Amino acid sequence: MMRNARRAASVRRGWPALALAMALFSTVLPVWGVAEAIRRLGPGPVALTGSLGPVVTLLLAWLLLDEPLGLAPLTGAALVIAGVTVMARRSAIPLPVNLPVDTRRERVRERP
Repeated sequence: MMRNARRAASVRRGWPALALAMALFSTVLPVWGVAEAIRRLGPGPVALTGSLGPVVTLLLAWLLLDEPLGLAPLTGAALVIAGVTVMARRSAIPLPVNLPVDTRRERVRERP
């Protein structure tokens, strides 16, 4: 009983530091990292990379937490990887250059 009271007291004293660490490492740094990646690489590659998040989570859970890998999660991971591959190839295809462009400019009427 005494051990639980000590633990509860230490948690009450330490929660602001834990909250700050969670805010910093779970919110601030990831958001900043994504914003910086978008600035440097562009939104397309960052979105494709972000789509792989569930697959990475699945693999880390299997490796680090000894979670079982079933047929449904592996099928989902394969579909995600296939989708990212298709979209990455599609974004690598150059767009046609010979599109008609209207170069006329509208004249602004001057007030008398």
